[in-house]
Amino acid sequence: NHNNRLCSHANLWPRSIIDRQNRQKGRVGLVGNVATDPDMQGRGHMRELLSNLEDIAVRQNLSALILWSDLDQFYHKLGYESVGQELHLGFAKDDKNRPSSKSFLGQFALNGELSEDDRKAMLALRPNIPLTLERSVEEFTQQLTIPWLDCFRAYKNGELVAYLLIGKGYDMVGVMHEWGAKDVNDLLALIDYAASKLPFESLMLLVPDQLELNWKSTLVGLSESYEKHPMALIKYLTQKQKREDYSSLFVWGLDSI
Repeated sequence: NHNNRLCSHANLWPRSIIDRQNRQKGRVGLVGNVATDPDMQGRGHMRELLSNLEDIAVRQNLSALILWSDLDQFYHKLGYESVGQELHLGFAKDDKNRPSSKSFLGQFALNGELSEDDRKAMLALRPNIPLTLERSVEEFTQQLTIPWLDCFRAYKNGELVAYLLIGKGYDMVGVMHEWGAKDVNDLLALIDYAASKLPFESLMLLVPDQLELNWKSTLVGLSESYEKHPMALIKYLTQKQKREDYSSLFVWGLDSI
């Protein structure tokens, strides 16, 4: 606040990082909804607010702050640096080289009611990567209520074998920001189905750079475009926190704020 006027805003969401064996590897704070009133920009209000967030995070025993922004230079001046790597893979609406949804030996579903078993299965289908954020079924249930989120699913004999989450509020339009599957061909068939249902010429799949090599090579080989980007920006808050501890971290799009 400045003279009783709200001039800057940001959210802090404490989360736990887990490894492949679901062991906790630390606590971090996700920072989101960062904004300053245009009439109040350039006066240091956001710097002051982020400094206060750091103090709060330290009191909560969080080891780092993580955020997503295109304003790299601004955040680098505040001590943030890039962390993690993700691939952006483009998939065209029509591509005869990938497994076709028409040849899929099962059923597809879009949105609609999800059973608790479905939600548990979706979490279990996500790739097993070195580091990610812990998420309970209850948290997942709440996150799935975000507006303009499409949930595509593939079933075989009544069993969920693949899912895709596309879009999230005003963010990630046309982006497949979370996914999981038992088999890479089931995932590709579901991508083909989603492409046929959505009004986009292409869709983007976010892929952890630490994904198992066979999966990654198959997805890259069948994509029409390929780019590698830093996953997020991080600021370490404790001297004892080793930088390499979170170098392999990947945060799914549903968790980013």
